[in-house]
Amino acid sequence: MRIRVVRVDEGARLRALWLRALTDAPAALGGTPAQVAAYPAALWHARARPTADRISLIAETTLADVTAPGGWCGMVTGTRVETPADLPVVVSLTALWVDPAQRGVGLGGLLVQAVIAWARARGAACVTLAVAEGNVPAIALYRAAGFRDVGADDGAPAPPGQAMLSMTRLLAEGDSETADHG
Repeated sequence: MRIRVVRVDEGARLRALWLRALTDAPAALGGTPAQVAAYPAALWHARARPTADRISLIAETTLADVTAPGGWCGMVTGTRVETPADLPVVVSLTALWVDPAQRGVGLGGLLVQAVIAWARARGAACVTLAVAEGNVPAIALYRAAGFRDVGADDGAPAPPGQAMLSMTRLLAEGDSETADHG
């Protein structure tokens, strides 16, 4: 298993992974498979192109696994949040998804840590995210990675009948790469 940056020539594969993820967890990613399938190829190539402000990461396995076409079995995105120049850099973690056949083996934590490392390399003060309050496994994963609840997120799209929770992980100078923060 390895975590790596999606390459610009992999936009079509990223689209296919998003469609798989939406089929598994439509409420977690927002949008519908029909909406995502209708996005133009140029959008997927742009999402696949890393920039100073955005990165798409995938988890891939070298194992021949029918549940992970092409070896891709997880994804996450990190995006620098637009803030005034005099405020600290903030990164938003979005679109975390792990193939159901690969859940429970630490892959989600590796994807989260990869975004944290990317944010740290950009001098970010913190990483933020929004998660459905009913998504207990995801909340546990984020807490294990050092994220703390900061309250309701009324601005994030929510699955029907659920509220969204905002979580933040501070990235203090000298902060270790590990998730063991009490």
